Amino acid sequence: FRRREQIAISREKETEKDKQYGKETKAMHMLMRRIRRILCPAVILLLALGLFSLTARAASGTVYTCKINPCYAHPVTGEIEDAGGSASTATGQGMVEGALGTSGILEVTDDGLYYLTFRMSLMDYSSGHSFQVQEVGDSGWSSTDVTETGSGSDDSGTTADMRIQVPSESAVIRCSMYVEPMGRDVIFYFYPSDYAVGN
Repeated sequence: FRRREQIAISREKETEKDKQYGKETKAMHMLMRRIRRILCPAVILLLALGLFSLTARAASGTVYTCKINPCYAHPVTGEIEDAGGSASTATGQGMVEGALGTSGILEVTDDGLYYLTFRMSLMDYSSGHSFQVQEVGDSGWSSTDVTETGSGSDDSGTTADMRIQVPSESAVIRCSMYVEPMGRDVIFYFYPSDYAVGN
């Protein structure tokens, strides 16, 4: 009888151990699930931050403020391409100065690429803006894509901030645009100068 009682007590203890083990296992699984729920987003966030950091470094470089110099005639050769010709130099120069902002931003990437951002005015009266670039001393022109990065207004109406790639800090930019009040395309030039680090 005592032997049976001892066996029964032993089985009860084993059952309690199994129950306790089951509770601990269940608790452990719940804890692991909670940890995974907490850690997974954290790991994803860390990976995303790391990727962002790499992207930021890849796109990093140096930013300069600069002066934008508008010219009716080519600033190096003196050539006038606009249909108004040399007879319209004074009028044309005034129009160009009214169409361009006086300051810009030059970005020089770690890859050695140059991007110039400048402000165009008279956007309510002009359209079809296209740009070509050359390095000072060159004779040919290269087409460059333009991206509008922002808009605003001044005393002449709507303005647009435009960004183009240029060959270097010593660049001449040729602009062609249609001016509605004149009923024709106009051609003029500008170039950046007086660089200072920062924006």
